[in-house]
Amino acid sequence: MFKKFIVSALLSSAMITPALSHSFDDTDDAIHYRQAAFRLMAHNFGDMAAMLKGKKPMDKATFAQRANNVAAIAQLPHEGFIKGSDKGETDALAKIWQNKSDFNDKMKALQVKALSNMK
Repeated sequence: MFKKFIVSALLSSAMITPALSHSFDDTDDAIHYRQAAFRLMAHNFGDMAAMLKGKKPMDKATFAQRANNVAAIAQLPHEGFIKGSDKGETDALAKIWQNKSDFNDKMKALQVKALSNMK
């Protein structure tokens, strides 16, 4: 029951994320925010990949926790892609801003896929 509540809450937040995308006044803050979120996702994915490749012992509880972490963290980076944050110290590709609707669709798909893995 509680897990369904969490999934519903996270899915709801995925729907309002674009509305929150202007919560940063400073583009550097937005860039640092999204980079931090992606680093956290990479850490969790890395641990999961190591288990799947046999480089670390498989621990189902840890794997599940990492998957849940990814699902929660996947909600975060999108709001850091504000107007003007294509400039500065960022590795974000120019095509993100050239086709923002495609990028938004891909971010939403990532969020939904990550959340579906929690079930």
